[in-house]
Amino acid sequence: MIVYADYGRFICSGDPTAGGEQIPKDATCPAYRWVLAEVAAGRAEIVPQIRPGLSAGDREAVRNEIDTAAERSRLLFITAGAGQALTYQQKRAEADRFAESTAEERANGSFPLIDASLGIDGEDRAAVAARVRTTTAAWTALAATIERLRLGGKVAATAATTWAELEAAKTINWPAP
Repeated sequence: MIVYADYGRFICSGDPTAGGEQIPKDATCPAYRWVLAEVAAGRAEIVPQIRPGLSAGDREAVRNEIDTAAERSRLLFITAGAGQALTYQQKRAEADRFAESTAEERANGSFPLIDASLGIDGEDRAAVAARVRTTTAAWTALAATIERLRLGGKVAATAATTWAELEAAKTINWPAP
């Protein structure tokens, strides 16, 4: 008789961490339907699998998954890359400096990243600087939301005492465009 271990969302004939076949518990999956037929015929059985208690490594793995998911969420709104992040920061600094400058400084000052956006993000320096500041404010609010969700998930993962709590910790409704 073949024994399948029930891991909740899938069953497995053997140790799933050692290459055992994982079969999704989905009625549309042919392999799962075959196993059910084998059970009905008395040639196989499905037994509940009790997972061992949570370890520090399990919690750390989920905290890492949360960090990765937060970054995926951020990248739905911004361009990836350390160089791009520095460009955003410098453009923000130029926009702030422009907003605080005199008319003469605005006309004659050096604002290379603001100038690079002329005709794209605005028709003149003032329009580009205003758009950069508005976009930065919107991004800051969104980034704060993502950070709050990320940190809350990591706290929940650290505090988890059951597998269900650990799974719930990484089930986060991230912002989407």
